[in-house]
Amino acid sequence: VHRLRRGGLKIELEGDPRSLKSQMRRADKLRATSALIVGDDELIREKVLVRDMVKKQQQEINLKDIEKELMSRKAT
Repeated sequence: VHRLRRGGLKIELEGDPRSLKSQMRRADKLRATSALIVGDDELIREKVLVRDMVKKQQQEINLKDIEKELMSRKAT
């Protein structure tokens, strides 16, 4: 999170035990362009879901590639 913020990205970390649907509504309300979905299963597999909040599509990427992926999205 710190590296992404230093790279100029606005990051909000959601730690409350709320439903995924509720968290996605909040991301929409904040006008987030992307949302990262990281649960226990994703951590075990070292993957993360990156949801495009505009296109309403998501893709799974390697955990180690988060910074590169989000920075490339920022550039476009």
